[in-house]
Amino acid sequence: MIEVLAYGIAAVLTAVCVVVHYTAMRWLFRSPRLDGRPVGVLVFVAAMLVVHVVEIWIFALGYFVMSGTVFGTVSGSSFLDCIYFSASAYTTLGLGDLFPTGPVRAVTGTEGLVGLVLIAWTASFTFLHMQRLWEQDRP
Repeated sequence: MIEVLAYGIAAVLTAVCVVVHYTAMRWLFRSPRLDGRPVGVLVFVAAMLVVHVVEIWIFALGYFVMSGTVFGTVSGSSFLDCIYFSASAYTTLGLGDLFPTGPVRAVTGTEGLVGLVLIAWTASFTFLHMQRLWEQDRP
């Protein structure tokens, strides 16, 4: 039963990150200051890097709250350790120096998939934006 609840928490964290990601991309894309300018792509990329960090922190908060409970723990268990572990999971780097035990592992597996999808979403969106700029620059 705890495992099912852990997957439920993973789903909530995923939903929050997807909404944050979508909202940020939509707001940045519709910003009149960024539209049609090459510097807009640079601002977009920098802003989306910040958004990815926020999403890493969202999962880190989940790990921190869940650690030391019936959900298991992330070795280290300080908030900074949870941020580091979350960044490792989100980017699918998976260094292995910190590791989850117990049902909190469900969140870790989910975060790897979420990070992969959201990073790809940012990359494809950036490409589409740059393609639009390149078409405007053609003679």
